[in-house]
Amino acid sequence: YTGSASWMYRLLVESLLGIERDGTALRLSPHPPRDWPSYTIRYRYYDTIYRITVRHPGHGVREPAPIHTVSIDGVPQADHTIHLVNDLLEHVVEVAME
Repeated sequence: YTGSASWMYRLLVESLLGIERDGTALRLSPHPPRDWPSYTIRYRYYDTIYRITVRHPGHGVREPAPIHTVSIDGVPQADHTIHLVNDLLEHVVEVAME
């Protein structure tokens, strides 16, 4: 069962929480359960912390909603991607779903 933990991690982080690392970028496609209005993830990239909060205001709907906005430290990200930088700081990421 040596591979079980890694598959469970991938299931939870990539499929449910919708975070997938691609080089120095985090791609987002969250699929939270209907009864989760929001959740927060503390993601560490080397010596830098990204505190990611995903808000799902229409959490009572049956279908997953697309991402409406992504901002890092208050700056909107046009491509809805978190570009990772190891600058030794803590960054606040806000993700709003429609």
